[in-house]
Amino acid sequence: MSYSKEELQDIPGILKKPGGQMMDRLSNEVLTSDIDYLPELTRIAFSNETPINWRACWVIDRMGRTDAQRMLPWVKKHEEQIIHVTLPKQSASFMNMLARMKVAEEELVPYFDYACKWVTIAGYDNTNYYALKLMVRIAKHIPELMKEVKLYAKEVHNRSEKPYLKKYSNQVLNLK
Repeated sequence: MSYSKEELQDIPGILKKPGGQMMDRLSNEVLTSDIDYLPELTRIAFSNETPINWRACWVIDRMGRTDAQRMLPWVKKHEEQIIHVTLPKQSASFMNMLARMKVAEEELVPYFDYACKWVTIAGYDNTNYYALKLMVRIAKHIPELMKEVKLYAKEVHNRSEKPYLKKYSNQVLNLK
């Protein structure tokens, strides 16, 4: 089931509806539409309007994973804004997108310090997870960073109680 053109004129209204299916539907609509909804999603994503800001980030994340070539210019244009996002759910979505985008690792290097900042903040397990994933991807391109990434992974492993985060940080610690 898709949204009508009238419904799509109210992206904030759609984002206010609860549920992941809504975000999946919206992502699919945005990706296949002739209309460019990215400016409106961008405006919302970088706003302080919770929870729709992180929901917009999630849609942008999905777009980045699905169509990296379309999103790479967007990422470059909004690099400063991404780096200065202060809300954990927004940051998690952006780091997830960056870690999964099919782009050259050198495009991700500016985000290493950003990921380091988020991986050290306790209590935000998803954000820590995506920060660590992004750091590993960058360190695979710049091997001298792997020692630092492993130090962060050890810190995450020691403080987290989440099984998925313990498992992933342990995998990072065992990387060659």
